[in-house]
Amino acid sequence: LRQHEREVLNMVEPAKDVDCFHPANFGRLALGEPTFLPATPAGVVRLLQHYGVETKGKRCVIVGKSNIVGKPLGLMLARENGPAATVTFCDQHTENLFEITRQADILVVAAGRH
Repeated sequence: LRQHEREVLNMVEPAKDVDCFHPANFGRLALGEPTFLPATPAGVVRLLQHYGVETKGKRCVIVGKSNIVGKPLGLMLARENGPAATVTFCDQHTENLFEITRQADILVVAAGRH
């Protein structure tokens, strides 16, 4: 993030940070500790559960590494006490993107431009 964006995010009180942007909440998410779950990644996990998609031990490829969707989703899908998927992140710099995505059991595309 640009420096001013980081400063603004750090000003948000962690108890009110429902998107997990504050470093303290993102750290809790990474450690699997109780915190808010970001809405879009939580929605993706919920959709997988709703439709009975088995995630445990499956190869999940996430195209997009944003702090809004990609990274939190990867952390949530890789949780040992939860979905327990094997997660691979890709972006516009990933070599052999086509081949990597073809090998995925679960593919999530969360890429965009700012």
